[in-house]
Amino acid sequence: MQASAGHSRWSAIPAVTDAGVRQETMEPKDFRKIDLEEYTFPGTDAAVLVVKQKVPQAELEKSFGELSGDHRFYPTETGWEIKFPYWYVEKLLSQGDCGITIQDVKREAKGWDHEHCSFCHAHIHIGDASYTHPHEEGGVYIICPDCAKKCG
Repeated sequence: MQASAGHSRWSAIPAVTDAGVRQETMEPKDFRKIDLEEYTFPGTDAAVLVVKQKVPQAELEKSFGELSGDHRFYPTETGWEIKFPYWYVEKLLSQGDCGITIQDVKREAKGWDHEHCSFCHAHIHIGDASYTHPHEEGGVYIICPDCAKKCG
């Protein structure tokens, strides 16, 4: 089953400089190797929302894209499975009405089985070594070993 990844909270986000000029996303060369923290991706449980209707993915993005930057769409025979990190759905539900309930999702143990490098989008699977660096807008950049080699 092939997933289409949404934007991840780990991903680099374009920033606006003090002069108001929009910058492109950060690049590995913008980080110092000494500032990277070693990280082994542990995986996490996924919250799976089943949509039993064949609709274009773009329509799902409009409906569910605002819930989280961390989501992935998997086509099924009858429609779609949309996965979110389970911890995110728990947090969302604890904050009040978000349009879904805990009964709407099934918990899949270690169903969030990979992340993507913030720069080259390489898959970082459970148990893979990688690196993190704090993101200026919260969260972290996750950096694969190949991109870490490009850091200054």
